[in-house]
Amino acid sequence: MVDGQGAKGRGWGDRWLLASCLSGLAVLGGWVPGLSLQPGSEALWQTHNQVLAQAPEPATILPEEVKNYATAALKLENQRQELMEQIGASNMAGLSCGDVGRLSSLNPAIVQYCTTSQTVVADTGLSTDRFNLIYLTQRSDSQLRLNILGEMARACIESQDLMAPAFCRDTVRLEMKKQCNAKGSQISPSVCLVLRD
Repeated sequence: MVDGQGAKGRGWGDRWLLASCLSGLAVLGGWVPGLSLQPGSEALWQTHNQVLAQAPEPATILPEEVKNYATAALKLENQRQELMEQIGASNMAGLSCGDVGRLSSLNPAIVQYCTTSQTVVADTGLSTDRFNLIYLTQRSDSQLRLNILGEMARACIESQDLMAPAFCRDTVRLEMKKQCNAKGSQISPSVCLVLRD
């Protein structure tokens, strides 16, 4: 691992991602085209050159969109992990896909990640704007966050963790086990049973 924490330790990238994924699902936080998060500031989202603070009015998010969002987020997290290994986590700090085209010295690997991330999101059937809307909505909707986590767990299980190996193993599965063991858990018993194996 580039962050020096080793395979068992959680470096800043994993902690950032876990916090983002579960309290902000920012697998793309700062790394999805159009979404820019500044540490210590409010979330901002950009759409068609317009910047809006916080989430727009609540929207109806369909179960299929939750599934597509979770799939895209896992694929993007896998690519983010690969990018971190390639260029180092410290070289990603403070950068976002919004910097593409503005910074001439931006690492070409970051530019490629940003370009690819748009395709990954589009391939799931979501627009970048819709992806970002779901991201912002789940920040204040704990049930939506739980649904996304459940879909991530399902995708991890079905792909045998191949979709995002480290993230599925070290983050999604651990959080889902915690949720399954929580009093009054709303996680499907079939998912919890598979996670116990």
